[in-house]
Amino acid sequence: MAQVSQPSSRASTGIGETSVAGAKYTIPPTFPRPIAQGGQVASPNVIIQFHEGKPPDQDAWRRSFWIRSAYRHEADFNATQLRRQTPSLEDPGLERLIDVEQTVRKNYERLASLILGSVFNRSNDERSVVDLREEHIGSIRETMKAVFGDLVLESPGDPLEDGTFFFDKGSASRFHYKNLSVGEKAAFDLILDFHIRAETYNDTVFCIDEPELHLGSRVQTLLLSRLFDELPTGCQLWVATHSLGMMRQAFELRRRHPEQVIFLDTADANFDEPTVLRPTAPDRGFWRRVLSVALDDLAGLMAPRQVVLCEGSNPATGFDANIYRAVFAEEYPDVEFLSVGNSGEVKNDHQGVGDAIEVIAPGTQVRRLVDRDEHSDEEIALLRQQGDRVLSRRNIECYLLADDILQRLCDLAEQPEKLSDAIQCRDQAVQEAATHHGRASDDLKSARGAIQVFAQKELGLRQSGSNADQFLRVTVAPLLPGTDTYRALRTDVFG
Repeated sequence: MAQVSQPSSRASTGIGETSVAGAKYTIPPTFPRPIAQGGQVASPNVIIQFHEGKPPDQDAWRRSFWIRSAYRHEADFNATQLRRQTPSLEDPGLERLIDVEQTVRKNYERLASLILGSVFNRSNDERSVVDLREEHIGSIRETMKAVFGDLVLESPGDPLEDGTFFFDKGSASRFHYKNLSVGEKAAFDLILDFHIRAETYNDTVFCIDEPELHLGSRVQTLLLSRLFDELPTGCQLWVATHSLGMMRQAFELRRRHPEQVIFLDTADANFDEPTVLRPTAPDRGFWRRVLSVALDDLAGLMAPRQVVLCEGSNPATGFDANIYRAVFAEEYPDVEFLSVGNSGEVKNDHQGVGDAIEVIAPGTQVRRLVDRDEHSDEEIALLRQQGDRVLSRRNIECYLLADDILQRLCDLAEQPEKLSDAIQCRDQAVQEAATHHGRASDDLKSARGAIQVFAQKELGLRQSGSNADQFLRVTVAPLLPGTDTYRALRTDVFG
């Protein structure tokens, strides 16, 4: 690690700035052009002392770092001529971090020059032009595809006629660079620059300020993951960001590569005084500070006020939990529902979910909710005495398929007169299940499939759910708010 001293500079980078590091030396991402001074490299504001000694020559120093600012934008370009390119290491790069960067055109010209040089290299006489072109753009194409899926770099076109990049996306083919979205351009800029520099900058700290700009959370995580995976051996990647998507992905990378990824937290740093920054553990306190900066007053919503443990086989896909979320999403946005098993598993919490939540999210209230099923009055009284909630009806289907909800279902199809038919369909299915399968006469769960078929065939509600579970979640659950059944269920769940 490099020892860094900033005697007169002020460089407060904010909470949650993330550093993703490899295994070489570390240089801060912001400092003016340095001057060699004996055993150190220095400028008026920055002194850098290397544990492995200062770079031995000018080229070694130039490849020590590559910096991209947060002001990266090149909406359109058109290169109209080929010219001899100066060596990549002689590219002056940024003078100041507040300067606007327009590097896509420069990298286009450098890429075209590399391809042309390969074509005229006698050692490549037996190779096809396609092969030579793919040697230079193939890896860029693969990275773009990994990040965006359907966005494919088609070619750099004819540098003397087109002078720009062309892409394929979905059914559109060979469309101009200028037609990319601002996010696609931002990511392509970084990916292109990274690949162009990778061969020459092979003992380097790559520094990117706010790589998440203009990108959605999913693309942010994919971009960071690809840059990390493609980082040349002996190099580091430093990222300064407030993005939760970037930091979450950095955290996942740290879990997989604990010796290669570190976080730096500057929350309490005062850069008017000598300051030593050390790696910090991304614990709950760290994430609280991150959320307070990234979300401000919304940060408190990230930890639910209440978690309700309910029946269902899978915490992520449990039917009951999904229904409760759909029903109460508007009135109770700060309440989360988790399916943790059958009624016995909910009551006893064998998996320890409730205890884990109370440790991880102090202040979050944990409740347990079970179906009425065959519980006796004495059992229900005891459960409620312990603070647990018990539905007043047999199961959640008894609310979803209640008369007033079936009325709303018929209203949704603009056929209110068919309510009696819907009730008859439900009751007949329940009676058949009781007669032939021994089901309870008040178990409306038996009518799920029948009502789904009725809604599709008799009410004409198409695309209302591919199966009974989806039908009840997507089509029926949103019908509850404002009804007597909703008020009854709300009382059962929340008191």
